[in-house]
Amino acid sequence: MRILEPAIKFIGTLSFRNKLRVTAIVFGLPLLIALGLILSGINERVTKLQEEREALAVQIPALTLMSSLHQYLAASRAFRDGDESLADLVKNYETETQKALGKLQTEMALQSQLAGKLTGNAVWLDNLKSDIKQVSEIADGDQLSELQLKITSDIRNELDRLNEDAGLLVDGDTASSRLIDILTAQVPELIDTTGKTASIGTSVLVMQRIKNKARLYLTLLRGNFNVLVQWSMGVLDKVTRDNPRFKSTLDDSGSRLNTAFLKTQEMMTTKMLETADFSLTPVEFLQITDTAFKETLAVTVVIFSDTDTLLSERLGALQNQRNAIFALIFGL
Repeated sequence: MRILEPAIKFIGTLSFRNKLRVTAIVFGLPLLIALGLILSGINERVTKLQEEREALAVQIPALTLMSSLHQYLAASRAFRDGDESLADLVKNYETETQKALGKLQTEMALQSQLAGKLTGNAVWLDNLKSDIKQVSEIADGDQLSELQLKITSDIRNELDRLNEDAGLLVDGDTASSRLIDILTAQVPELIDTTGKTASIGTSVLVMQRIKNKARLYLTLLRGNFNVLVQWSMGVLDKVTRDNPRFKSTLDDSGSRLNTAFLKTQEMMTTKMLETADFSLTPVEFLQITDTAFKETLAVTVVIFSDTDTLLSERLGALQNQRNAIFALIFGL
């Protein structure tokens, strides 16, 4: 220990007050540095969780827009195919779509933490407005189907980009990540499946005949409902098993999701695929898919609320840790 003797002799020459100062520097400075590093890590995690919550807040307005768009496009296609009685309904769906787009823009503008990640969305939203405007200008039903695919694909792609940039798709908590998967993957796919069913189904009912291509698509779509719903229900069961406090809300959500598309599937089967009476009117079928959309969005709101609760609790815990470190630093 001879190497320490010069330091020991030097400290021996100091006054008691200066010895305290040296001790504070030797032991306090490394502690402050360590606390600073811990604080930096906590701040980074707080920022990421805030971004996740803001990205989560965008999901429901975006899904609502997708639902309205699908109904608007399906009604427009049936109108172009010859059902002139749908003129007023087309206008109503157009109005709903414009309102939904406005709400999405408003919600995006409120997300301060995501401001840097949303800079490209102004251009995307302008392009989306332009695409929606084309719906009323296109006279051909097949062209409307192509536009439907383009618009909904663009929305899904932009949402995926936003969710990935915000870290929502790589959330580290098991329960949160499972619910986020339903909100960002399963529900959008269910909405797209319902929308495609509405578009093809109304066209079949207007034409009073079903071509082989339409039959194949409707058969595949009917099966997609079962796969997506069963997957989502399985995920909800896993979450409630590990988080019993959410059992009431999520069990009810699973039950509602399980029945949301039964009427749509029934009409696909009995009025289009297995019979040829086509007695269901396009407006009646649109009412059925509209109900399915509304029920899906209602379930989504519940799942969103439980997901946001999990993220908010983790954020609160991190903020408490940060406050405790600040208190320790100022107390040194």
